[in-house]
Amino acid sequence: MRAKKVNPELIDADNPEWTAADFARAVPFSALPKAEQKMLLSLKGATIKHVSDAEREAQKKRRQGERGKQVTPTKMMVTMRLSADVLEHFRATGPGWQTRIDEYLKKWVKSQTKRSATRVVRPAVPKRKKPTTVKSARKAAA
Repeated sequence: MRAKKVNPELIDADNPEWTAADFARAVPFSALPKAEQKMLLSLKGATIKHVSDAEREAQKKRRQGERGKQVTPTKMMVTMRLSADVLEHFRATGPGWQTRIDEYLKKWVKSQTKRSATRVVRPAVPKRKKPTTVKSARKAAA
């Protein structure tokens, strides 16, 4: 097996790759003194998110390939029947075909809402009932 070539431009002398000893010395953010945590969080553009021990355990329990809990579900799971030619067309476009169907449906819904906003809605005119017998026709005429 050949050794992997390393791009010399990617080697950073100021930030070398961690060794086993570096990992052994590392501590979680929550184990740092409060003053140090505050200082690190105050840095401009700080995007550090505290992960509780319970969340960390839940992440470990997840199996490989299993998704975590969605923060805000944006899509609903449904079952629908599609024509064979429509399904064949979208599947032929490769991975992500279900997302593309969703995008096309979103565009269609958006176009319909634009059309309905510009369409003039006429009030419904009630239809007259046609008399079904001679007697009811005489009553309607009277």
